[in-house]
Parts: sequence; C-alpha cells; structure tokens
Amino acid sequence: MADAPRWDDSRAETSACDVATAASSGGEVLLSFGAVARAEAGAQARLLKRIRLDATAARHFQELLATLVRQHDARRGQTE
Repeated sequence: MADAPRWDDSRAETSACDVATAASSGGEVLLSFGAVARAEAGAQARLLKRIRLDATAARHFQELLATLVRQHDARRGQTE
C-alpha cells in the first residue's frame, strides 16, 4: 500500500455527525453525513457533508473503517 498522503488541513472543518448513509450508483459510492437536532421520531437530519468516492477509494475506505471499528470494539467493547 502507498504511504499515507500529507494533508493540507488549513481549510478543514470538523463536524459531529450522528447520521450516515451510503448509496452506490454507476461505479461510485456516495457517502452522506449529517446530524439530527432532536431525538424525536421523524426528525429531519441536516446534511453536513456529501462525499463521492470512486470504487477503488470506496474499497480502501471500507477496509480502513472495518479495521478502526474492530480496534475500537477491542478496546471499549462493541457499541450499538
């Protein structure tokens, strides 16, 4: 695997997300991240960021995320 890139984070923003969805279409994966202001049934989520990944990047992200979740669960126990 290639070395990790050096990130220019001068314009980066951080958001707390409690909602995430994914969809696949035409060789790409679309990730949507958002937040729900209230914990009421039917509350609308505010979309914070939408990210489009090509298939190769999506596979890499899937492997990376699975590894991170396994490590988290090993340290703190599985959460729902």
